[in-house]
Amino acid sequence: MRRLVKQKLKGTVTRAKSLKAAWKLFKDTIIEAQLKCIPQIKKHSKRPKKESPWLNHHVKEAVRDKKVSFKKWKSNPSEINRKEQKHCQIKCKHVIRKAKKDFEEQLAKNSKRNKMFFKYIRSRKPAKKPVGPLDDRAIKGAIKDDKAIAEKLNDFFASIFTAEDVGEIPESAPSFVGDESEELSRIEVSLEEVLEQIEKLNVNKSPGPDGIHPRVLKELKWKIAELLSVVCN
Repeated sequence: MRRLVKQKLKGTVTRAKSLKAAWKLFKDTIIEAQLKCIPQIKKHSKRPKKESPWLNHHVKEAVRDKKVSFKKWKSNPSEINRKEQKHCQIKCKHVIRKAKKDFEEQLAKNSKRNKMFFKYIRSRKPAKKPVGPLDDRAIKGAIKDDKAIAEKLNDFFASIFTAEDVGEIPESAPSFVGDESEELSRIEVSLEEVLEQIEKLNVNKSPGPDGIHPRVLKELKWKIAELLSVVCN
């Protein structure tokens, strides 16, 4: 990626005629390098089911033994196999109960400032009830359709908004009261300042509207800092 960006930007930094042209060159180069050099993973529509937090290796082993004993009993329905399957089923139930109890006790001990505790509590709560049905006095009945409920709520919230008069907006007084010689007419951003700001980027953040990831900027800082300084100036 560094080699590709270097080849694309070589000799073009000084030829950027305007701020818009410099930014377009920078953005197109980084996006092209991302598409060519960074492998993309196809997202599946169905998310894999998350394992329960109390699921340890003892529970997995007990569940596996229960399934094996059940298949054995189905293939050979003898009394011995039935008793073995029943024993594995009861054992699995006890192991699961013990794992849940141990996990909740440990969670309760570390409940202070523990996000895991509140996450587990929320997962144990019943599902939230949907909005509606709404009582409509105009039709003397209940509104049950989701679209009709949304439109009814939208009409209600729109009716309580305050319509402000935008025809007579007072003009604000100028905040700068100095001489023209004291105006900040030009801002100069050095190469070192650009490198310093790139170094402060958090690589764990998502890319912005331009589609450029912070980690890409950080990895390519020595290749793009000169062009960015041109864009900033």
